[in-house]
Amino acid sequence: MRKGDILMLIPAIIGIVLILYLIFVLIKPEKF
Repeated sequence: MRKGDILMLIPAIIGIVLILYLIFVLIKPEKF
């Protein structure tokens, strides 16, 4: 993979992780 591809993937991965974390927090707020 070229460096450009990795630089474009990093924000996408971070966004997906943040969305999954927010969904997990909203579904199970009692554990936080």
